[in-house]
Amino acid sequence: MKRVNKNNYHQRFAEHLMSRICRQAQIPNIKIEVKELRRGGRAVLHNRYISIPLWANRTKEYFIYYVIHEITHFICSYCGHNMAFKLKEQEICKRYNIAIEYSKAYPKRLLRHDTGQLICGKYGYST
Repeated sequence: MKRVNKNNYHQRFAEHLMSRICRQAQIPNIKIEVKELRRGGRAVLHNRYISIPLWANRTKEYFIYYVIHEITHFICSYCGHNMAFKLKEQEICKRYNIAIEYSKAYPKRLLRHDTGQLICGKYGYST
């Protein structure tokens, strides 16, 4: 049986998501990299670069949310985590059946948009 490199799988999945979201938002593609990071990911606007920590794959939905969060920084460039950012982030997440319950800038919990069922808590952990 062929062994699947998890980093490679998540990299390809992140690239697919990024391409789809950028096309829908009508913005150019962004270089995205999934890698081992101790802390969170980054969106570097002037280099058009995103890093996603490998630990963000705790659930598929949390990984999708994480990619959406970083791409939203490019859609709402230089607006930090203000209300316009959160509204755009929620709009994109809704397409993937993800609802966000916020704790300041980041999610306290992710829920299924259609049912309200809990997906995960803070940092992708089950609660």
